[in-house]
Amino acid sequence: MSYVLQIWSQPADEPPPTTVAEADALVVRLSKTPQPQDHPLFLQLAQRLTQRYPCLTTLDEEDEESEDATVWSDGPLDGRTACALYGLGVQTTHLHRAVPFVVATARALGLNVYDMQAGEAHLANGSVLHLRHRAPIDWEAQEQESEDIETCGEAQRLLRAAMTPFFEQAGYKPGEKGRIYTRKKGKIRQIISLYADGAIGSEYARYGYMGWLAVELIFKEGLDLYLSKYAGKSHENISEISLRFQHKLMFAEQAAKKIPHIQMRRFDEGKFYFEGRSSVAGVAQAMNTYLHDYIFPLLDDCISIEDIHRHFNPADHPNHFNLKIDPSCIVTNHIGLLTIAYLVDHARFEDHIKGVMGHRGYEHEPLQNFLTALPDGERWLTVMKQNS
Repeated sequence: MSYVLQIWSQPADEPPPTTVAEADALVVRLSKTPQPQDHPLFLQLAQRLTQRYPCLTTLDEEDEESEDATVWSDGPLDGRTACALYGLGVQTTHLHRAVPFVVATARALGLNVYDMQAGEAHLANGSVLHLRHRAPIDWEAQEQESEDIETCGEAQRLLRAAMTPFFEQAGYKPGEKGRIYTRKKGKIRQIISLYADGAIGSEYARYGYMGWLAVELIFKEGLDLYLSKYAGKSHENISEISLRFQHKLMFAEQAAKKIPHIQMRRFDEGKFYFEGRSSVAGVAQAMNTYLHDYIFPLLDDCISIEDIHRHFNPADHPNHFNLKIDPSCIVTNHIGLLTIAYLVDHARFEDHIKGVMGHRGYEHEPLQNFLTALPDGERWLTVMKQNS
């Protein structure tokens, strides 16, 4: 649902309006006044506004799914208009942030803002025209007084703001959009993505939110040497091996997926569950404690492809590698781990194949295609057939 703000530059040959009714009449007239070329102040306004909150048309697919990626309800927001009035659509969930920002930015450029919904006109000279018997809306005060987190996007933004210092202390650098945190350990690039989702379905405000992580280990540096030595030309088009596992930190009845090779445990009910703004700091501290107790020690010991194999290989950990694998040219679960096993533990490769085939997520066709492409594929296809 959108909320429209109308921006205008006061005509030089007439005085500013002195009442809401006069402002409304002026806005209606300007909306019917053609403007043959772009207004330079409207262009500057759009540029300044989108520097803080990007235009909808510039978001990537991942951001488009976030309710908090931008405050605008339509686009493009470029300052171009065919009349002497420029309209801005604002999402109603972000009025407390957007309205004061638009007003302050427009005034700094000598522009005026008409808020038809509130019955207010914010003039460039600093005055506010409002309806009789009703004081101007104080959007900033409303934001400060509100304990509610209204959208999933807002929950994500608050949780990331609270977690970023903890990640930085552990040596992770935040990405440009604050969603991911990255560090390099040995030859392995480690990425942790932080999310906040609705605790139950999509009714975020009613049931609260939960924080969760996705961890990715990427091996690229030196991979070509392993491939040329062990895998021949059949896999020379693999540019990296990326192991990604999603770890949702939910409450107990939705027991989280367990990260391999760490102490198996259930999460206390509500431990990573939060509702209002005041609960975010406590949840961030709890997640930080969990990271230091369980996640960081494991990742500190994953600095080479051999370390990854030691912690996650299918033969030794047949029930502990419920991973979503997404490396180049490897398109299904478990194949990435088998690729690593083939490269660093060829002598036990038969045991690793058996480990994969004994897992509940085993898929026959992808495994068969992978083994067929290996230089000694006939040997491993025989193993697969014997254990089918």
